[in-house]
Amino acid sequence: DVRDLSTRTTSLEQQQEELASTQMDMSGHLRALQNQMEQMEARVADQEDRARRNNLRLRGVPETILPDDLPAYVHGLLNAYAPDVRTDMLLVNRAHRVSKPKHIPEATSRDDLMRIHYYHIKETILRKHRSKAHSAYY
Repeated sequence: DVRDLSTRTTSLEQQQEELASTQMDMSGHLRALQNQMEQMEARVADQEDRARRNNLRLRGVPETILPDDLPAYVHGLLNAYAPDVRTDMLLVNRAHRVSKPKHIPEATSRDDLMRIHYYHIKETILRKHRSKAHSAYY
């Protein structure tokens, strides 16, 4: 009886030690995975920020400009706004209307968002905007 109890106790203690060791290993793996996840989230956030940095918001484009005509309209507007920039450098990767917030009056036109291919061209346009008092760009 006592030997059986001693054997069972020893067996249970060994199982408990194995479980504790396994739990410690899992805890270490979990911490490593959490650190890796945080690093990946930071990288994704950085990539999203970098992808957005070429975006330019345009206000005041009439709603009569159709979505298919928007890239050509924007290109012409940028060409007129920055005549010293070479035309082949004014590449607009995409341009589209942004949905209007509910608090904006119905008569107000929606903003347009465009991605300028070259970051330095976007910066040139913004610099010109800052030097003018009233402009549609920001």
